[in-house]
Amino acid sequence: MKKKLILFLCTVLIISCNKKIDKIDKIENSENKKISEFKVDVKTEEISKNEFQSTITTNFPENTAFTITVSRDYRKKNNDELYAGQIYYSYRSLVKNNQLKFNFKIDDKKWIKEYEDEIKEYESLPKDNSEMDELYTAIDRKTIKDTIEISILYTPFNEQSEEIKSIIGAKGENLTGKDVEVFPEYKIYNKIIKIYNEFK
Repeated sequence: MKKKLILFLCTVLIISCNKKIDKIDKIENSENKKISEFKVDVKTEEISKNEFQSTITTNFPENTAFTITVSRDYRKKNNDELYAGQIYYSYRSLVKNNQLKFNFKIDDKKWIKEYEDEIKEYESLPKDNSEMDELYTAIDRKTIKDTIEISILYTPFNEQSEEIKSIIGAKGENLTGKDVEVFPEYKIYNKIIKIYNEFK
């Protein structure tokens, strides 16, 4: 009976020790995953006329969700604000094996038509807010840029796993690097590159 009791106590002790070791391992693994400087590298090549492939290489953790936007800047008539014609958008693209790939086609006629359709829709509505008129003025085609902007954005407001939050922080507080933008209550990482593409 005593042998059984001793064996039982030993088993409980081993299980308890294993749990403590597992807990220590998890803490050490979390510490080992700390990144001193977050980096994103973007390489873009033209694979056919006006069609491009972008390859993102990064040290952000596996399955980190990025928001990707490809756009062309322009201004509107009687309006000095800078706007972006959207060419490609992905709200949630996941890192796999330190990489992300996506293709996009530059179709300026498409985003210009979409905006012109918005103007027509706005003009068909009752005019009860003249302040909105500036937002729906025609594009000044002379101001359309000959560059395409690619933005790779990490934000804590996108859906991120608990493991990623433990590394980067629930509000991005552990983010470091030259592409980090700091706000009063959170941080984001926004890598922006520009490629030349003549507007025609």
